[in-house]
Amino acid sequence: LGAVALGLVNPWPANTVSRFAPLHSACLLIASARTQPVTDAVIALTAREPALGHFDLGMAHFHAQRFAEAQREYQRALASDTAGNRHQFDPNLARYYLGIALTELRLTGPAREVYERLLADDPGNVGARNNFAILLLRSGRPTEALEQVRESLRRDPGSGTARRIEAEALTLLASVASAESP
Repeated sequence: LGAVALGLVNPWPANTVSRFAPLHSACLLIASARTQPVTDAVIALTAREPALGHFDLGMAHFHAQRFAEAQREYQRALASDTAGNRHQFDPNLARYYLGIALTELRLTGPAREVYERLLADDPGNVGARNNFAILLLRSGRPTEALEQVRESLRRDPGSGTARRIEAEALTLLASVASAESP
């Protein structure tokens, strides 16, 4: 699992699921697989800010490893109108988790598009770049993965995650080269 391999952590304090306080209990219920009674309530709580509601639902599904549901909620969050929001919505954070969800669902083409868009908006996002490299490795593209991970290492030379991905890409390239040798 890419998310596990990267050691992802909750971007909010350890005692919360959502940075939007009223959603904490509802998101915990969703994460424990009791989605029916609370999904509408969560959206109602954020009727003025649906992007945050859908993002938080996506996070709850993500943490419960229900990646198809997480994908749907992240896409809804990204499609939501954020004009007039009182709370900040970060579309790149939604794209980050959407990319991981798509990777876990083995939807390589859509995941690649998400990572390319995210990295165009935020080229310094080392975590997204590393996740993109993992996607490329899984897709049998070790040369492209190596390019991404080397850019990660240029931006964060001490990244152990990037070093592990680099080693995997180099190993794969070496095995391909030895298989092609006469």
